[in-house]
Amino acid sequence: MLEQLEQKILNTVSALQEARKDNKALQETNEELNNTIAELRQAVSDAEQRLQHRDTAITALQQQYESVKRENSRLSQEKNEWEVKVSALMEAIDETGFELKSPSFESRSEAGVA
Repeated sequence: MLEQLEQKILNTVSALQEARKDNKALQETNEELNNTIAELRQAVSDAEQRLQHRDTAITALQQQYESVKRENSRLSQEKNEWEVKVSALMEAIDETGFELKSPSFESRSEAGVA
């Protein structure tokens, strides 16, 4: 009977040592997983920050694009107005029979050389 009790105690001590060993291994695994989770959380935080910067940059580019579109439209309208004015001026010149001539260099050279 004493031998059985001694064997049970040895088995219990052995099981306890095995449980402590398993517990230590689980604690190490848990610590590694917690470190991995912390790294992943940091990576997610960094990615979210990059996305926020990207979204801010996209918004700024969209605003610039809209501004350029408005400026382009304004310049196009201004160009059309000038084309109408130039066309009307050319038509008026044609109607009056006035001819555009290049500036004469002869009168300047004659006055300057003599």
